[in-house]
Amino acid sequence: TKKSEPAAASRARPVNNSALERLASVSERVQARPAPSALETAPVKKEAYRWKATTPVVQTKEVVATPKALKKALEHEKTPELAAKLAAEAIERDPWAAQVSQLSLPKLVEQVALNAWKEQNGNAVCLHLRSTQRHLNSSGAQQKLAQALSDLTGTTVELTIVEDDNPAVRTPLEWRQAIYEEKLAQARESIIADNNIQTLRRFFDAELDEESIRPI
Repeated sequence: TKKSEPAAASRARPVNNSALERLASVSERVQARPAPSALETAPVKKEAYRWKATTPVVQTKEVVATPKALKKALEHEKTPELAAKLAAEAIERDPWAAQVSQLSLPKLVEQVALNAWKEQNGNAVCLHLRSTQRHLNSSGAQQKLAQALSDLTGTTVELTIVEDDNPAVRTPLEWRQAIYEEKLAQARESIIADNNIQTLRRFFDAELDEESIRPI
């Protein structure tokens, strides 16, 4: 009898070569594809929009008034009563200050006269104006001042104004300041010599701030 073949052999199927070929083809394409370059980077994410001021904000430093600064600011502050006293005493000491007080002048024109000292030769008057007040010297101011002097004296005054910072001769305003400094020195001497002040200083072991003393 013919020997029978194994059942497994009778059921075996041939290998599908076309499927293997497709797999090999895909593998080759994957290997042939270039790897991503190390220089390539991931896309940068756009930064969210932020509003910015077109005009820079300037931070100003707050000025704090200290007692020392206040005292310095008030050093030459004068009460209306004291200012009137100084003007009256300046009139007594300076003939030009006395003459200015009799002139009918606008305030700005009066400042020209108060900041100058007078030199006169007949009808010719020369005012020596401080250079810090040169902005007050205008043709209009000169005309009004010359007219006021002419009206006061009853003659035609020829006026010229020159800049002069010579401290040897005082202007009316400088006379007022000089008188103020005299009164200030007198007030300090009077306070320091006062018996009551001396007693308080000894009793409380206090110090007198001479810079705070002001004439009245």
